[in-house]
Amino acid sequence: MEDKETELSLLRYLNGAAKKDDLAILNEWIKDPKNNKEFRQYLKTHFAIYLGMNDQDVSKMKNNLIEQIRADKNRERKHKRMVFLKYAAVFILLLACVHFYRDQIFIEYQNENVVVGDDKIILENADGNIEVLDNDKQISIKDKNGFVIGKQVGDELVYTKNDSKNEIAYNTLKIPYGKQLKVVLSDGSEVMLNSGSTFKYPVNFIKGKNRKVFLEGEAFFEVAKDSLHPFIVSANDLDIKVLGTEFNVLNYSEDINTEVVLVGGSVVLNSPGYVKNEVKLSPGQKGTFLKEDKNIGVEEVNVSLYTGWVDGIVVFRETTFENITKKLERHFNIKINNTNSKIAKEKFNATIDLKKENINQILEYFKKIYEIEYEVKNNEVIIK
Repeated sequence: MEDKETELSLLRYLNGAAKKDDLAILNEWIKDPKNNKEFRQYLKTHFAIYLGMNDQDVSKMKNNLIEQIRADKNRERKHKRMVFLKYAAVFILLLACVHFYRDQIFIEYQNENVVVGDDKIILENADGNIEVLDNDKQISIKDKNGFVIGKQVGDELVYTKNDSKNEIAYNTLKIPYGKQLKVVLSDGSEVMLNSGSTFKYPVNFIKGKNRKVFLEGEAFFEVAKDSLHPFIVSANDLDIKVLGTEFNVLNYSEDINTEVVLVGGSVVLNSPGYVKNEVKLSPGQKGTFLKEDKNIGVEEVNVSLYTGWVDGIVVFRETTFENITKKLERHFNIKINNTNSKIAKEKFNATIDLKKENINQILEYFKKIYEIEYEVKNNEVIIK
């Protein structure tokens, strides 16, 4: 797309950041039949991983965009700031796969580049022995007697089942900022740990006892079914009880809430000593535990907005800038100092492909789309 002004307007629109001038530009551009080919080519270039793109009806896509622009223009007249956009179905899928500003948008950086940290994952064995895990290496995990109980291959740690064990022993993983790790527990349950997380778990689960693990941070669970041994995730004051299901837990110490998003199956939320009634979630629901008053709320959500990080896609919807910078710090292991207090609580929309975009590209995105100024000094990002 040669017209960079139109391209920026389209990107702002797709990411919920369009202003009145952007809507005016797009309203005229999309109605011109000569732009149909360019519209398709743009989508194919910047949203290449959207399945079935070649089979989509461009006219229908264009009409959907026109209708949404008109609706948003009407809302713009009533509000000073645009609220969360309810995209046409095709654009919800596009947004989940967006590639921000690849190719020509980020050819040059005007700021010093940020160099991400490279801290190592720490494994503390039950006997107190400390091991440093390197994502590029393969090692065997042994117990205090020297027996192999699992192995690490790259960014995956797999434990083996041993039914002869009758004494529970806990290992603890500490995932630094900038790292992630998948753990396959001895019962076959899979746990994807996000950066900045601490996970305590049994080397082997004991027959007749609940399968209990402890989490501070964020993790996506795929729990192996075992009706005789319920699986419990202890997230500080909140317990998540399951038999076999998929769900995401967000429980960082600095956050005011603990969130549980259920993808499939069912889970029961309970806060021992605080919440008298258990709360059961159904697929597509999010349970929010308020740490201060110990209450649990439930709402319907789009689960992909909360689980996309597992596949490297982070989605921010009406998210405060303060929370966005926290997530960026965790993922890239960098320091962000926001000296602009006015935007700390402002809410923004963005979809970031962490496998394809680095922190420098993401910072440039916020600069171009939201006009947020920044500089890099001594490898620290300073928001001005």
